[in-house]
Amino acid sequence: MSKITKFFDVYGMKCHSCEAVVEEEINKLQGIININADHKNSMVIVTYENELCNDDKIKLAIKNSGFSSNNNMLIKVLCLSIVVISMFFLGNNPLTGSIDSFTSIETSFIMLLILGFFTSFHCVGMCGGILLTQTINRKDNISDKKSSFKIALLYNSGRILSYTIIGGIVGALGSIFSSTIQIQSFIKIVAGIFMIISGLHMIGIKIFNNIRLPIFFKKSTCVNNHKNPFIVGYLSGFLPCGPLQTMQLYALSSGSFIMGASSMFVFSLGTLPIMLSFAYISSRMSKSFNEKIYKYAGVLIIVLGIFMMKPGLNFI
Repeated sequence: MSKITKFFDVYGMKCHSCEAVVEEEINKLQGIININADHKNSMVIVTYENELCNDDKIKLAIKNSGFSSNNNMLIKVLCLSIVVISMFFLGNNPLTGSIDSFTSIETSFIMLLILGFFTSFHCVGMCGGILLTQTINRKDNISDKKSSFKIALLYNSGRILSYTIIGGIVGALGSIFSSTIQIQSFIKIVAGIFMIISGLHMIGIKIFNNIRLPIFFKKSTCVNNHKNPFIVGYLSGFLPCGPLQTMQLYALSSGSFIMGASSMFVFSLGTLPIMLSFAYISSRMSKSFNEKIYKYAGVLIIVLGIFMMKPGLNFI
């Protein structure tokens, strides 16, 4: 049998967890020898035996993983249009006031809550398997709804606690560096720029691909080393997740332990409804639907990043 190595376009990957999903789906095919997905370059390199596998099967596997081998520019244009319209509406409409009023604490928390809800659809696809593993590994009967809900509740309680503590820590770090108004403004501008870049990546427009936040934990660290759902949920807060790390930048720019912790807490509450109903949601929503919702979350992150930069620019 002869071996073939080919490059396949994969649009929609955002992080290492996305790469793992694509690789896992392709690896189900017969004749696969080696797979290497690269979300930065939107591609996957596959080595396979041509007698057992072919291009069409691999492209179908990519589609089944929730991603696409075709670049859908229409969705990108639509998302960017929503950003422009949102900026105009929020900046000029008398019901919402000026851009400066948009940055109020109450409005920001509402945005974070909505953003958490949208990104939770991505969480179900990327990290929901961790929760599922916890459920399966328990000795309790899988059909026991009370037991399953208890595990989900423990997992999400640990996750919310982790998000909140991390938000407080990075917020406190922001306060250390924000000794003057000018420095605090600079941090807001930098964090806003990174949020805009992250949002563009989420809707499929990749720029500055070499800019990557550090990775401290891998998914296997959570699943393999701990059996307690609460501990696993707590450790999941350290996983390499694009939206999560973007929100940590938002907490950093707050320059306050209380505001950083509150921001991450509100964001985590937004993810709670979908994550608690993981088993029900995951079986009824297609991966393509989740991907579209994720793009709209990217739009919200871009808008949030733009309005975060505005107060900082006023003091530069």
